[in-house]
Amino acid sequence: MEKEILNKLLNLGADDVIVKITDEDIEQVRFSRNRIDIAKNWQEKSADIFVALGKRTMFTTIKDFDNIDASLKTVMELAKKANENQSYYGIAKEGFEYGNIEFDKKIIDADCKDYVHAALNEIKGTSAGTVLKKHIKTRIATPYTHSDDETASIEFSIRVFLEKEISGHRVSVATDLKNFNPVKAASDAYELAKLYKNPKTGERGKYDVILDPLFFGSVINYTLGSASAFSVEAGLSFFKDKIGEKVAPENFTMIDTGKGLYSRRFDDEGVATGENKIIEKGVYKTYLHNTSTAVKFKTKTTGNAGLVAPESWNFKVEAGDHSKDELFDSFTGLYLTNTWYTRFQNRMTGDFSTIPRDAIFYYENGEVKESWKDIRVSDNMLRLYKNIEALSKERQMVKWWYEVEEPGIAPFVLIKDVNITRSTQ
Repeated sequence: MEKEILNKLLNLGADDVIVKITDEDIEQVRFSRNRIDIAKNWQEKSADIFVALGKRTMFTTIKDFDNIDASLKTVMELAKKANENQSYYGIAKEGFEYGNIEFDKKIIDADCKDYVHAALNEIKGTSAGTVLKKHIKTRIATPYTHSDDETASIEFSIRVFLEKEISGHRVSVATDLKNFNPVKAASDAYELAKLYKNPKTGERGKYDVILDPLFFGSVINYTLGSASAFSVEAGLSFFKDKIGEKVAPENFTMIDTGKGLYSRRFDDEGVATGENKIIEKGVYKTYLHNTSTAVKFKTKTTGNAGLVAPESWNFKVEAGDHSKDELFDSFTGLYLTNTWYTRFQNRMTGDFSTIPRDAIFYYENGEVKESWKDIRVSDNMLRLYKNIEALSKERQMVKWWYEVEEPGIAPFVLIKDVNITRSTQ
């Protein structure tokens, strides 16, 4: 079908065309108060279509395939009326050597409800969360390439509540069932909640902080947007003019990769995905590019084309040389397990704030001294990265809701002198 749509648009006068057809089979189970509330499954087919007539471009998504010919004519009529896109320099004509399709087919038949029941049997208190299972088939066609892809993934997220303000949150996400362990995630969330006793309002100041992989995954998600060349052009990136500069210590390397929870063989121009070291041993290496931004920046596409702007697929932070226990040994400061409501006061400079949630612990000499609440991290992204002191050997694949929307693999990280304020007055 994708080739047929491609040829129809070329016959209608398009100069460049991208047709990406996606078939999604998704199952979701949501639970609260230790009971399943919703269990649903849905299938959806859609066609993302990009056309260019010279520098006039048009992008749309079609879900009604019964009237496809009329829809394609409308797309072309709108493209002819569009203003010229001065930022457009064509689509990819090379970079199409694709890797093999690899995914765990057992995920397709996994029973999400069984995982919920098994997890809930391991805990006391009240819990809420979701299981999300995805099986996605994608086909892409351009005048220069044609390929297909197939992936499967499964995600589990649980918050355990023992009292009104006493909670712990953990996730288990995987691309293969042997690494999927919702029972352990539930047990760990329960143990966090049990440890989180009698929280007091935290004190303002600068503290050494250990960020859990779930928390650090959120920090990275808000970093990846600044790695897009589109954000750099738009004045929304704190990485502007940072290529070749040291932005983190030598022990820190962050990679964008096509392999992960949301694996994909090709980007939205059909270019094969790979690994891009955004930060390598502390030095900023590359922005994420599509063909057009690569032309403007006088470089090559990184295989990160979205149909609108370059974007990251999955992230990976290289492991550190400390065990998790070594990070906490003799540690004095805050251990933050999760966060939400991350907001930028200035995206260009990286000034931001975020509100830690669930279990927050103040440590003295390697022991939990107090549980805290009502605090806010109010700092700067560039300063945060430069103040990284150590990373753990242990890493975890993380993904949940909007805060870690782009999944990845993150370690525990120790950061010096983080500015803490209060989230309430």
